[in-house]
Amino acid sequence: MLKKVTLAALTAALLTSGAEAATQTGTFTVSATFNPTCTLDTSQGTYNFGVVGATSSTFQNGNSSGQLIINCSTGTPYSLTMQSSHATGGPISTGFNMSNAGQLMSYRLYPGSFGNAPWDSFGNSTNANGTGTGSDQRIYVLGEIPSQTPSGGVWNTGVFSDTVTATVTY
Repeated sequence: MLKKVTLAALTAALLTSGAEAATQTGTFTVSATFNPTCTLDTSQGTYNFGVVGATSSTFQNGNSSGQLIINCSTGTPYSLTMQSSHATGGPISTGFNMSNAGQLMSYRLYPGSFGNAPWDSFGNSTNANGTGTGSDQRIYVLGEIPSQTPSGGVWNTGVFSDTVTATVTY
């Protein structure tokens, strides 16, 4: 019985002795760096002029348009440039040329409407800039074949085509 009293007395003495546990505190920093992002979807960008007759006058096909989809972080400024795989050598200097059996046919691409500045021979247009909203933004692409004279004086028959590279810079 003496052992039980001694153990109980010792426990009570420890609990009431006022002994406290030691502590230390410190701080640390939490941070994050936001990097703006943009994506560019060109899967719907195909533009087809359709069947074109003589190009002695300017031909615009407003019924056909390709569209590019840009999605940039909210508040992120961007610009969209275009480059033709045949940027030089066409009948007129537009920066864009379609090819058929080595013959080039010049054309222009416009962002949004024919009233906007077309993409130039450097791939720029003042109307292809924007600010990201965090949601998809569609840029419709319209085309025009200006009046021009083909090399050799006669157009090759068949399909003229070009591959355009679209780039979003942010």
